[in-house]
Amino acid sequence: MPDPISYGSLVAYKNNPQDGLQVLLAKRPFLDPLTAVPCEFPGECMFPGGKFQKSDYVSNQPSLLRTAVRHFRAQLNYFGSIIEPSYLPQKEDTVYGELRLYHFFAAQVPDFADASNAPRSGFGLPYRWMTPASALEFILSPQFAEQQERAFQERQLDDASFYGSAAITTRVVSSATRNILDYLSGKPKFLPVSLGEGSESI
Repeated sequence: MPDPISYGSLVAYKNNPQDGLQVLLAKRPFLDPLTAVPCEFPGECMFPGGKFQKSDYVSNQPSLLRTAVRHFRAQLNYFGSIIEPSYLPQKEDTVYGELRLYHFFAAQVPDFADASNAPRSGFGLPYRWMTPASALEFILSPQFAEQQERAFQERQLDDASFYGSAAITTRVVSSATRNILDYLSGKPKFLPVSLGEGSESI
């Protein structure tokens, strides 16, 4: 069995006096802005993140935290501070025919912390703050599933004559996202990233 391909994702969080722990989820685009073909997990609400690259090395060591932060900044067009990074459990998943190992990190993002819970968008992806439990309930709800199916049909993402092998015929929900939201809905433990890795990567 081949080794899994590493991905890094950043879970921005804040503690709300009324609702407790809240996390930031971004809504993925339906089409890749560079290739104009359907994205992976089109339209899904997920934690910003992406694939490890050779540039994600710190002191000659691979840093999945740097991967997570790089994708978070690029996807949300964010250039502010990211503080107190912590490790979250890794999650393995096989999606789109590829075995992946998702490395999740939690961190506070002060410039986003005062944003309302309503869906928002700036220059980057639309995002919203939700409790982990409400996010999990929303992602798995029949209403969101129907909304996704309508969006696929309206955008004709299943048109193989146009998109070829990139056409989307069925909705794919990230089990790694589901699992980490389930973990965060309980009593999660945040293991701080060492100062050296955190400061160099962020």
